[in-house]
Amino acid sequence: MNAIVEEEGLATGRLAWSIMAFLGLQTFLSPFAHTQTILEVSFYLALFGACEVARRGDRLVFQTPLLLPFVLFGAWAAVSVVFALDVRDSLSDFYAHYLKYLILYLLLFNFFRSRQRLVWLAWIFTVSGAVLSASMMVYYYGIRGEPLTTRLALDLTYYSVNQLGFTTVLSALLAWQQLRSARQGALRAVAAFCCVVSVAASLLSQSRGTVLALAVSFVVLNFRNVKVLVALVLLFALFLTAKPVQERISTSADRIGLILYSTEIVKDYPLFGTGFSIDTFHNHHLIDPDKYKARIPERYRDVVPFLWPHNMLLSVAVRTGVLGVLLFIFLHGVLARTAWQLLRFGGDCFIRGWGQCSLSLWLMFVVKGMVEPAFFHGGDVVFYSICAMVTILWWLNRQATAGTASVAIPAAGGPAP
Repeated sequence: MNAIVEEEGLATGRLAWSIMAFLGLQTFLSPFAHTQTILEVSFYLALFGACEVARRGDRLVFQTPLLLPFVLFGAWAAVSVVFALDVRDSLSDFYAHYLKYLILYLLLFNFFRSRQRLVWLAWIFTVSGAVLSASMMVYYYGIRGEPLTTRLALDLTYYSVNQLGFTTVLSALLAWQQLRSARQGALRAVAAFCCVVSVAASLLSQSRGTVLALAVSFVVLNFRNVKVLVALVLLFALFLTAKPVQERISTSADRIGLILYSTEIVKDYPLFGTGFSIDTFHNHHLIDPDKYKARIPERYRDVVPFLWPHNMLLSVAVRTGVLGVLLFIFLHGVLARTAWQLLRFGGDCFIRGWGQCSLSLWLMFVVKGMVEPAFFHGGDVVFYSICAMVTILWWLNRQATAGTASVAIPAAGGPAP
């Protein structure tokens, strides 16, 4: 039996619990401002702890369905660094936005690779998002006295209203999953509160991507529950009748302008892109905005500052070229296929239920990422954590179907003790 997952009380077991605590701190604080030092310390302590676990002879697992897609994309991203317009910044972002979070993915997979620990990881994200949502709403609408028609966190310098949705929708989805799978009344009450708070913050953000991601992912999470689907449709229709929301929906010139501008850059750098650096896009010393604005229709040239592509595929294409975005699509294809297989062919109710949840989480990220910037540290944590959850479920399903699972299969979709 693997000591890092199942054994407690031994030296390696105590070390594993410490690593889990550091990883829990890393994931819980990731959406909060002014926590960078704590995040860095907790990450490297978890990494050093994992190295010590490996040194002691405990097996760390690296063979996962996502290994090949990650390696292929990472290899091409590394090539793009060599030909980057800003090699130094691209190398820095290659570590900060790829290698570091790939390590986080592997750490989460190895140290939360059991049914109960998967549920704990989900609770961490659930409570984290709910605490952020509640504190933001209390401060913005309670302390500052902003009217509810004002977009949540619109003018806060340390939070982006669009980026906030990755955390709030993730929390809402996981809270709903906990609500329908938890057995204890107290846990169900906490899950219900977290879900309501996170959904409220998502809607009050008035972010088109956030609201669309919330609606689509909740449909996937409840597609077998007709009553819930009807309630969701009615709630969504009611929300769309609000005047501020209608005004937001009616304006799309900013997104069109960014798409056209980004496409023109890809045409000039189709093979290796501009480099893995996220900031090269708005570096006017390296990319002349007037040059590319002149190529797009005049009505879209000055509708919005061209800081980042508001589309993850275009962002990857700009930074790594056409082949890079194809490899990125391949990664998402494998991730979606794995989640779908867990939903359809999972060995028990727990696997299938959480497989459905993981599919909704992936869809949430894709919908958000197609209309808003997704490559920032909070978004990276969300994406690689979703990858880790899917991989944990894949591992548990493989163990269960092989008849060698180290924990008992729970009934009615509940977690094992």
